Amino acid sequence: MFSKTKMLLCAVALVGLVGCSGSGDEFEQNNSQYVAPEETMYVIGSHWNSWTPDTIAEANPSCKFLRQGETSIYYYDFEVTDTMATESPMFKFIAGSSWDVQYGMEDVDFDACNDAFKALFPGKTKEDWKEGTGNRSNIELTGDCVGSYHITYNPYDLRSDDEGRGFKFVINFTAAA
Repeated sequence: MFSKTKMLLCAVALVGLVGCSGSGDEFEQNNSQYVAPEETMYVIGSHWNSWTPDTIAEANPSCKFLRQGETSIYYYDFEVTDTMATESPMFKFIAGSSWDVQYGMEDVDFDACNDAFKALFPGKTKEDWKEGTGNRSNIELTGDCVGSYHITYNPYDLRSDDEGRGFKFVINFTAAA
């Protein structure tokens, strides 16, 4: 049964709620859409600014990932020619103009890449690349790698496995006809 004290406390709480609801303080709902801040990500490698990060922004702005519309996804497209393929093109990704934040094959969502890209690495899985966070593995294109590449970068994909391998990049390859 309710005691007089419990009944008094309930009445005080109810009066407090009624008092708050009729205060006249109205708040306008925020309807604006959140736009993620601009990210800076570059492809760097044997054919992309010659592995020189400190000049990439000024000397080679074509190495920069582009934002995909109003989304938080970025992309980079490039072609590997016959000449490039004979030199085994290699690359990785850097955030900004230094090696401080770099990504490599450990950060490619290998399962999400298309079969044509995975075929460039026969018998390999994501677990085959195991460099540490300070020096990620190069993405080395060998064999029949002539064609076009479409890379997407999702800075907000925060997944990683126990060994620190991430899932930020997806690479799709279309072989030259």
